[in-house]
Amino acid sequence: MSQTLLIFCFFALFQITLKTPDDFKWKNRLIIVRDVKVSIDSLLLENKKAITDRKLIIISFENDKLECNSSNFSIDPEKFIQLFKSQDLSTKWLLLGLDGGIKKIGTEDDFQIDKFFETIDQMPMRESELRLKNRLFQ
Repeated sequence: MSQTLLIFCFFALFQITLKTPDDFKWKNRLIIVRDVKVSIDSLLLENKKAITDRKLIIISFENDKLECNSSNFSIDPEKFIQLFKSQDLSTKWLLLGLDGGIKKIGTEDDFQIDKFFETIDQMPMRESELRLKNRLFQ
């Protein structure tokens, strides 16, 4: 009996909890990309500071298989892909706000990091973050 309990505790400690979109609510904004032929890795490198500053995580899928995840978390791919189920077939990316809601959707043709930054910077929560940041550094 005690060996069974010990083994159960051992596996429970090392079980990896997979993150879902809900786990990022109020912590991060998400861009979820599906089958877009853009180098996400280079996009992350070239825009690291801007992405970090906006609390942005980019998660990319190719043929419903996780390709890139800019966070250090293990995610549940099925829960992220599920967000596309209610969208048009041409939808290739989703932008989720801090509240977890879908703020913008688009096709491969309009996948532009600068446009994401503009959209995020116009969100009320982001405007509040910028005001607070400006007060702290004055």
